[in-house]
Amino acid sequence: MIQQHWNKVVRKQSGNGVKKRDYISFSDLGKGFIDRYYKMKGEAPTNAYDERVLRIFDAGRVMEFIVLRALTMSGILNQKQKYVEIPATKDVVKQLGYLDCTIGGFVNYDNAKQIIQKHLQEYKLNLDDQLIEQKAINIIDGLKTDFPNGTIEEMLVEVKSINSMAFWAHKNRDANGNFLGYPHNKLQLYGYQKATQINKGILLYISKDDFVIEELCTILGNEELETKYNDDVKKMSYYYLNNEVPPKEKEIVYNDKKDLFELNWQVSRSGYLTKIYGYKDGKDFDEKNHQTLLGINLALKHLREFRKEKDEKKKATLQKKLTNEEGVIKNWKLETFI
Repeated sequence: MIQQHWNKVVRKQSGNGVKKRDYISFSDLGKGFIDRYYKMKGEAPTNAYDERVLRIFDAGRVMEFIVLRALTMSGILNQKQKYVEIPATKDVVKQLGYLDCTIGGFVNYDNAKQIIQKHLQEYKLNLDDQLIEQKAINIIDGLKTDFPNGTIEEMLVEVKSINSMAFWAHKNRDANGNFLGYPHNKLQLYGYQKATQINKGILLYISKDDFVIEELCTILGNEELETKYNDDVKKMSYYYLNNEVPPKEKEIVYNDKKDLFELNWQVSRSGYLTKIYGYKDGKDFDEKNHQTLLGINLALKHLREFRKEKDEKKKATLQKKLTNEEGVIKNWKLETFI
């Protein structure tokens, strides 16, 4: 009874409809150009999101709501879901989107706590039993220590929720165990910073299963982000303005964090997977590339073992394997990944 009505709402919020547009969405920055091109031209997807993916998106909106509610109750949220835009120029189309929120300004910590207490009484909530209000109080207490005068610099906040396996995966963390974040998320936030000229941006990553939050900061004018942002916007604008279909994304790519090759997620999750690459769906893409991927990584493994091996007999055995894998090594230029 509840299930069917709940899922009906998710389907309505699907966002699978594609309309022709003359702008770059901040949320598309850093993603594959060819998919973005077809979206901007209004091409209907051949591989629309299924209900499982739509529910994942819906869960993300719930996570975002919880964080923004806590920031609101702590008294530091200024604006949310604000429309921002960078105008078009002669060679570059406009960029636009809706930022999650901005925070900062002057906070009266005592008044903020009184507002929270009012919410508790109004909704008959117990501070020991509920979720958001306790987090809001903790935020206030922490900010009071960090900013004793109550003045907090204006900052942009973008909330991203991801599955816990990705959140805690070793490949997604640096040598100190800090979450690395995703390049396209950083470009999205940086775009909002350029549009608003707000110096500091915060990416809040939430682990869906255990609700652990980690934050990454970006500063306006960061040389690396500035270069990547401008390159992305210029390339996408060129393809769009010249009606030139961008090249396909590589189906198998090298992951320097994992130190091996993997299937390109930008291909497997493409809304035009059938149109562009000829695969029925993501499962078909995975299955047809599985053996090829195994062969590449096995040859890479043998190459690395051969370079390190000191025993001549073992080296001779590895050499035979490498001879059989010569085609793979040459085609994928594996020598460059040793």
